[in-house]
Amino acid sequence: MTAETLVWSIAATVVTGIGGVAALRCFLATRRRYELLLIGAVVVLAACTAVWPPALRLAVVPFGAFGLPAAVVDLAEHRIPNQLSAMFAASGAVGIAVIGVGSGTPEMLLRAAVGGLGWGGLLLGSFVVSGQPGPGDVKLAPSLGMLAGAAGWPVIGSAIAISYLIAGCAALALVLSSRRQARIPLAPAMAGGTVLAVTMTSLAV
Repeated sequence: MTAETLVWSIAATVVTGIGGVAALRCFLATRRRYELLLIGAVVVLAACTAVWPPALRLAVVPFGAFGLPAAVVDLAEHRIPNQLSAMFAASGAVGIAVIGVGSGTPEMLLRAAVGGLGWGGLLLGSFVVSGQPGPGDVKLAPSLGMLAGAAGWPVIGSAIAISYLIAGCAALALVLSSRRQARIPLAPAMAGGTVLAVTMTSLAV
């Protein structure tokens, strides 16, 4: 392990701890408690990020603090609080900028920008044309796109594709269970698709 990798790993551990506290406070601010769902999501996220590049692990802090709670609230209540989306976008952009400059990989900033604009623009266009998905999903997409872009060019398309695959499987499950009128929250599929895409890319390297 190089000295730079060690420093990034220590920094990621410290910041992740701080992010965990922020996540809990922000999540409980929704006035509804879904601790088991959030804890399960955090455990899965931690297991996946163990194989991510050390520098990229810092980018998971905004995701864990704001992105995961947003997905869990959407799963439980079919809505995404604006505060979570806004904080995720702001902290994610700053975090990725710091990582890109600090690790000497300015291309990461370009990839993140393309990913955020691409995924956000895709859902915004769909919303304007068809009214779907919901506005909360549209606001969440740029943040997830930035995270996917920071991981690599191929991850952007993979994250979007996997997200819709997960949503499609959920829709099929509802049809088979005769719950055709049930709404399918897209944020959990988007968050899961992003994490899976980044993790699979990290394992392939």
